[in-house]
Amino acid sequence: MTNNQKSFEVKEGKEYDIIIVGGGTTGIAAAVSAAREGAKVCLIEYYGFLGGNATTGLPWMAFHNLVGQRVIGGVAYEFIERLWDVGGASDFYMDPVCSSTIAVNPHWWKIISMQEVKKENIDVKLHSLVVGVDVDDSGSDGRKRAKGIFMTNKGGFHHLKAKVIMDCTDSGDIARLSCATMVKGRAGDQK
Repeated sequence: MTNNQKSFEVKEGKEYDIIIVGGGTTGIAAAVSAAREGAKVCLIEYYGFLGGNATTGLPWMAFHNLVGQRVIGGVAYEFIERLWDVGGASDFYMDPVCSSTIAVNPHWWKIISMQEVKKENIDVKLHSLVVGVDVDDSGSDGRKRAKGIFMTNKGGFHHLKAKVIMDCTDSGDIARLSCATMVKGRAGDQK
């Protein structure tokens, strides 16, 4: 029997203030917000475009409370305004479950997302998959801390470091890869 282990060269990449994994609506808002505060940001996305579930035609939800007052603003609302400017979003529709929904054109969403991250000088890694988390457990308080990620793309394997690693994946990929404690959904039924 032979050993099928392979070794790969891992390229050391840039160091960032924050690495955000997951280029969906949450990851984009986090990246733009952090960059506006002066952070050096890297946004990593598995697909060849940004936008996540908004690019599949799913509506955005919960910009309003149940009595109809808009309670969500900031970067998310700025994106809605940009989409309205190009005819890429509907009006808000009140919904008894989600409070409100708004349909977005997925193609406009992809374009505006890329324009915004470029404007904020965010380093975007598309077609990139995070395969490991570099965890430091030498802290004096005994707590483990993510200090970098390992990712792969057509350019090979890369090691990127950051002061903060933010998991904006839809399934907690970074938390899982770093063996962090995770909670899925509500305590009673995990929904």
